[in-house]
Amino acid sequence: MDARTPDASGSPLTPFTDVPPSAPPDPDGWDAWLTERMRTYRTLNPEDREQVQRGVRDLSSRNVPPTFLLSSARALARELAAQAEETDQPADAERQKFIEANALPPDERISARRQPRSEAKARERDAYLAGVRRLVREARSAHQPHERKRLRRELMGVDQKRLRRILGVEGVELSEQIRELLLRSSDLR
Repeated sequence: MDARTPDASGSPLTPFTDVPPSAPPDPDGWDAWLTERMRTYRTLNPEDREQVQRGVRDLSSRNVPPTFLLSSARALARELAAQAEETDQPADAERQKFIEANALPPDERISARRQPRSEAKARERDAYLAGVRRLVREARSAHQPHERKRLRRELMGVDQKRLRRILGVEGVELSEQIRELLLRSSDLR
């Protein structure tokens, strides 16, 4: 029989199924229809079987072709079976018992020290200040044209508005020094 040859009911067979993909004649026949066509469906518990049937009924009400109904039902049944296997793992119970048996009492636990926001901001400010000072110091000591050009490019990348906002008076002084160094190296464009 050719893959395109219709069966007795007149619907063509598809290469994906060896059973004709005709839909059951009545709405109560979904369980038998799915059981006949899917091995995974037979292994599901009753709640999961009902969920697969609801999905197939919903797709059928939208006039979806039977081959698509079957492939959707197979995918859903595989997913539900995989979820059931994951939840039935005895290792989870053993792992939980081990954690409970070996957990430290609350008074002996080491808690992670939370860094206050102001302390974090101060660290960020200090690191930014050190980086800009290092850059200014390198720019002052650069003698070779390629060094001066590279450091000029880096100095131009410093956000002077942010520098003044974050560092205050120190930022204004550094901003003036950067401007002076940029003017001195303007011949290197």
